[in-house]
Amino acid sequence: MAATLSRLHGMADGGYLYEALHDNLLLLKDLLYPIHELMALCTKAQLQRCAGSALRKDGGTALESQEGPWQKFVVSVQEQADAFQAFAAKQGAAPQAEAARLQAEVSRQAEEARHAQEEAAEQASAGQLQANRIQVKLADISDAIEAVLAAGKTPLVIDSSEQHNVDTFLSYGKFMHCMALSGKKMVVEKTQKKRPVAEILEEARVQVVACMKQGRPLVIMCENAVPDFATTLNDESAQLPAQGQTGRPESSFPSALFYAAGATVCQEPWPQHLFRDDDLEAGLAVPRDGFSVLVTTRFKVQDFEEYLFGNKYGLPKPKEMYQAIEVTDEPTAEHTTDVILAQLRA
Repeated sequence: MAATLSRLHGMADGGYLYEALHDNLLLLKDLLYPIHELMALCTKAQLQRCAGSALRKDGGTALESQEGPWQKFVVSVQEQADAFQAFAAKQGAAPQAEAARLQAEVSRQAEEARHAQEEAAEQASAGQLQANRIQVKLADISDAIEAVLAAGKTPLVIDSSEQHNVDTFLSYGKFMHCMALSGKKMVVEKTQKKRPVAEILEEARVQVVACMKQGRPLVIMCENAVPDFATTLNDESAQLPAQGQTGRPESSFPSALFYAAGATVCQEPWPQHLFRDDDLEAGLAVPRDGFSVLVTTRFKVQDFEEYLFGNKYGLPKPKEMYQAIEVTDEPTAEHTTDVILAQLRA
């Protein structure tokens, strides 16, 4: 049977279902249809197994979806669509419309599979940021941030104090003369003041470049909001022109800004894209040591992960590139900076 199926599958370059076998009714009737019926019976029996059966999974899986020697002979939806498209091209409008429908179905299934993979990955990692958070007192926040930066992760500081001590501490430049960028203000300007996103991002770029030139940390303060840096407030989502008035590629606020605590945008070609002519020094875009990006939020420790990463909005993903730091009056021994970073390295 394997040899027969292999030979059949090679007929008409994989299009045998609609062309090569179109004129071979005896072959269809005497060989392929009986095989199909037998496989259908096997599949039906598989689906009807009792709920406690070890062979049953997720309500039953069709035989053609399971691993086995028959897999290389199973015709995929993509193969079916391609074959029917070739056949329909010779037949007229109705088959061509059906071919288009099949191609659309292929795209839909691929998109569903992609979403399913993303959701599975998200569910698998749910709660990891909270579970692996560092806990420090406010007086030790600088040391914790430095350790996280050295580990190549973007610090995500959780400030759920009523006085918003962290934002106050960082806003006044008590950590390496940092500069604060209000993510909540960006949201208000877009939703309430109806400012164009391009203008909001260009204003943010000025602060980004200032920090890069001066070697200062940039603190992106989300406060009690969920700024949508993932799908709205970034160059890619805003569909800004890739080439500016200077005639060279330009960027204002790329998602890459959040990667590796800003280290990514310090590497070429990003400085050339972010700096404008007035920002250049002797014609060069020069980011200085000391520049970094960290994020703060005022959501409670049990809520921040869901709000900022629970759907496609919020902070750019993957969330594994961040390291949560909770500021608390009573840090626990299992959540010290050394313990958590050692666990992540293991």
